[in-house]
Amino acid sequence: MKRKPKLPEREDRQDISGGENPARELAAFERLRRCLIDSSSAICMQKAGFLTLLCETIELATIPEVVAETGFDDLPALVLTASSSEKKAYAAEKSPTVDELLVEQAVTLRLPVITEDRKMMLRLDREGVPFFNALMMLHLLLYRGKLDLPTHTARFDRLLAVSRYSDRVRAYGDEVLQAVLKFR
Repeated sequence: MKRKPKLPEREDRQDISGGENPARELAAFERLRRCLIDSSSAICMQKAGFLTLLCETIELATIPEVVAETGFDDLPALVLTASSSEKKAYAAEKSPTVDELLVEQAVTLRLPVITEDRKMMLRLDREGVPFFNALMMLHLLLYRGKLDLPTHTARFDRLLAVSRYSDRVRAYGDEVLQAVLKFR
């Protein structure tokens, strides 16, 4: 499913991600309209069966290198390209990693990123760029009424089968889920 290209608008970087506070996470869910997505999250969400629904709910964008890494030629996200000045800057240096390119786009566009990669999360945090993981995006779909609870539970089980979340991340995800259920 191809999406019509749109020029990504800048997100206000302040208070997009809820961080470690479930109530703030729900507020972030309210404001979230567009995100960049990395390979690991795209693969996890595709395997768990909710990537397309997320693309119908918020505007997703990525870079060509992520499309190549995933092998999803029909990834339902806007595919961005680097500006010529960015390409020239890298021409004199070593080749950047896919993660570095995506972080650069996130910083330039001031867009949140969906990632499962802890190192990328740390880089984004240093840059002041909000981030979410696939688990939070699944909860966002329940929060916005795009999934009913039985479907959410089935997708949650599939996500856990293809992802590795620490006990701390799982516990926080449970807190956010409880906040979503109270909201509904």
